[in-house]
Amino acid sequence: MPEPLINRKPKEPRPAPEAAFDLLRPLVPLTLALLPAPEFTTRQFVNYLRATDPGEAAYTQAVSLWKDNFSLGRQVIHGQVVPRLLREEAKATWAGYVYNEPAEEDGLSVPSRWLKAGYTYPDE
Repeated sequence: MPEPLINRKPKEPRPAPEAAFDLLRPLVPLTLALLPAPEFTTRQFVNYLRATDPGEAAYTQAVSLWKDNFSLGRQVIHGQVVPRLLREEAKATWAGYVYNEPAEEDGLSVPSRWLKAGYTYPDE
């Protein structure tokens, strides 16, 4: 009788944040195109990312890189990976923290505002 084949994914050789960055990188321009306004929050970006089938699949796979602690995976994605993607890939500008908006408090990262590349606030 032949030996059964065991189909196991190879262990990811890179650190989880780097692998997550590579998984989500191609979806940044598509997600930014979905955002209706030039100013957005980290949470809004993640919600729009997850609103598409490829985005949800990539997000789920990225969070799954932290096999023993999915909560930690979500915190790293929201608090480190997404901000890095926005700065490096989208050339978005950090526009400050979000204050006194309970809808932005997700317990995963410090709520932050961003501006799409090429936009600025009008001078006051």
